[in-house]
Amino acid sequence: MTAFIDPLSDERGPDGAGGGYSVYWASAERVTLSTPLQRFLIDAQFSRLRPILVTTDQAHVSSFVADAFQAAGGYWAVSHGGTMFDAFRGTRIRSFGDFWAPRPDAEIEPHPTLSRLREHTTPSFVFDVYVRDRADDRTLIGGAADLLVAGLGGAGLDRWGLVEPLAQRWTHAAVTESMRRQMPVTERHYAAGSDGSTVSLAVSRTKSGILEHVRGVVPIRDAALAPLAHTAGGSLAAHPRVLDTLRELAERNRVNVALLSTGEVEERNGSVGRLPGVRRPEQPLAVLLGARAVRDLAIDVDALAEQHDVTTVGLRRAPALIVRLSGSDPLWYQLRAFATDLNQERLASALAVEFATGDANVGRS
Repeated sequence: MTAFIDPLSDERGPDGAGGGYSVYWASAERVTLSTPLQRFLIDAQFSRLRPILVTTDQAHVSSFVADAFQAAGGYWAVSHGGTMFDAFRGTRIRSFGDFWAPRPDAEIEPHPTLSRLREHTTPSFVFDVYVRDRADDRTLIGGAADLLVAGLGGAGLDRWGLVEPLAQRWTHAAVTESMRRQMPVTERHYAAGSDGSTVSLAVSRTKSGILEHVRGVVPIRDAALAPLAHTAGGSLAAHPRVLDTLRELAERNRVNVALLSTGEVEERNGSVGRLPGVRRPEQPLAVLLGARAVRDLAIDVDALAEQHDVTTVGLRRAPALIVRLSGSDPLWYQLRAFATDLNQERLASALAVEFATGDANVGRS
């Protein structure tokens, strides 16, 4: 892959606040999380610059590239006929600043093909999980990732690495040893399975142990299950696989919070990731609140169960809660209603600690 990091791209905006960016140009039609691209993202984050990936309008980026740029707050532009376009919206940008400060009077110019909703995508489960554990020699990293991939129908993880190609055989011992050498804050470690399932993991020390952040995507290969991903309402959320997987996760791990959603991936020549163009947004399916979050939020479980599809897991005195968005209303509407019933200020206060910890202290490269 031909790549070029623009040496003049770290320009600052006129006000010196938030206008800086750095650009990585990739000419290949398959863009992976190579060592140069990973270093580019780390350097951009360290320098407080917005990372921008520029590719051709035919490029396929791997799931790990998409994950890393999302975590870094990055942007993706594509070049077509000497003109730049927003890869996600399929509309022209006249400068990179249009990403974060679009001009309201600018005329919308669509790309010839990318501004239309993409077809022939593969539905997928998407998970974002925070798990606590002890900081001792007996703790192994990777069990939660294996459980989620297998529970959601994936073929199982078989290789891992810090960059692509993933060259090491997946074992909990090897991943744990790599992370132990990087503590108190690790870089993201990446793992994949033969069916296109992908996972990224990172760990940081806390006052009481460690916090593991696991993100992942599992393509839905089940012919009977895949159509539910595009069905309005909570048909997929109501499927037993969702409840069974989250229940097992809660029973076997000290989960703080987990969000399970449905999304889309696109495959090209055996690589799973995404192509430029408009796609359906991710839709939430279920939320798992661990016993600690339930306690901190002072949740009235019985009252909550009257309004939502609630399942309790664990001890009656200190339960974890699984809330499936299985109603007939739009999924994001159901999630907002759930947050409102919990008291949004308390919810934000309790969960912001975990998500802020994950963003600021857990490696996001």
